[in-house]
Amino acid sequence: MEAPISPLLFCLLLLIAMLVLMDGRRAAVQPAAKKLVDMRGSLEKIQGAVFAAFVLLVAFTFSGAASRFNEKRRLIAEEANTVGRTYLRLQLVPEQAQSEPQALLRRYVDSRLETYRRPRTAKPQLRKWPSPRRSRK
Repeated sequence: MEAPISPLLFCLLLLIAMLVLMDGRRAAVQPAAKKLVDMRGSLEKIQGAVFAAFVLLVAFTFSGAASRFNEKRRLIAEEANTVGRTYLRLQLVPEQAQSEPQALLRRYVDSRLETYRRPRTAKPQLRKWPSPRRSRK
């Protein structure tokens, strides 16, 4: 399962928001001293609210990632237990009928291990869509 927002996009949005906040603060500091005193309290409130929103966004992102990681770990452990139980139950079958299911189970375990050991690629698998120019003919 993919993250709801890519980390690079999140960092970019955070940087843009901080730059806008700094620019707004700089624009607010330039007016006369009287306006500055009046606006400082409201700017601090806005700044606090923006930072609180970012903290919540980061907290929810890490919470979602941790829950997905724990769920994947639980499913892997459950699959390993199921394979082990199946292998043990095959010993209850007569010996002449054990060899084929055990070989199939070994092939299954090998394929799963290969899946977990294979490095994941970051390239998206995009389907090629027909060009809109070609479809107007």
